[in-house]
Amino acid sequence: MTGQIEAGGSGSVVITEHKLLDGCAVMTFAGSTGDPERAFAFSLLTWNTFVERYELTTLTSGASTRVRMFYSADEGSTATSAESELVLYERIDREGSTPDRFRIARNEDGSVIWAHETPDGEGWRPVWRSRVSPG
Repeated sequence: MTGQIEAGGSGSVVITEHKLLDGCAVMTFAGSTGDPERAFAFSLLTWNTFVERYELTTLTSGASTRVRMFYSADEGSTATSAESELVLYERIDREGSTPDRFRIARNEDGSVIWAHETPDGEGWRPVWRSRVSPG
């Protein structure tokens, strides 16, 4: 998938995805080229059958980067997980902290939004957001 970074950076982005285990997991590499060795971000999206939640693991190439884990919310929560959008919240262990979220949404034109967002008052501000089109 190729597209444009809309917030939190500039330039084009190529997201290369690989389906694993007959689609039970999706591994992605994001960068300015389609070469995974030159990627600046990696993610692994899986469905955890034991807890019946989606899990997203992300890692970027920044010098002080750390692995981040995002989870779809418990049943009955305010998180959305409609067919066209998946919202996952970061697991944090700091009491009183509000977690970041990661949103993957499919648009009517077939493009997909990949967005890492942070709380901003009553809404959400993108840390980064890209719009990519299949192909």
